[in-house]
Amino acid sequence: MALRGLLATMLAAAVVGAGAAAATPGATIRGRLQKAHYPIYAPPGASAIRPRPQDTFYTVADFASAHAFWFLVYVYATPAIAASAQEALSEKIVSGPSRVGRDGRTVFLGTTAPLNRTQGLPPVLPARDFARLVALAEGR
Repeated sequence: MALRGLLATMLAAAVVGAGAAAATPGATIRGRLQKAHYPIYAPPGASAIRPRPQDTFYTVADFASAHAFWFLVYVYATPAIAASAQEALSEKIVSGPSRVGRDGRTVFLGTTAPLNRTQGLPPVLPARDFARLVALAEGR
């Protein structure tokens, strides 16, 4: 009887441990966005991103508005690599139509440019809309 209890405890611990190992930051964020009914896509040219993320995907937000935007998620191996990637992105983006943020190993990029091909600059991405999606992705 004691052996059966010990085996049951070990099996339960193994199942819990396996579930925790499977929940990567990218998978967790992807799940939160999907639960909120955001479709998830693989970004074009993802293999060319440097530094190379461990996971990357995007969704489209505020699609029916005048400032629809791509919300890209890049998950890196370490916070230091993510900080380096954030810095590189910040140097390349145009403030206003694009916003970038970071939380630990994850870099978030919001940009209206791909969805709003107009003469001149694309529309400004409102800070509150970007912050709302970052908060959802982070589980806040």
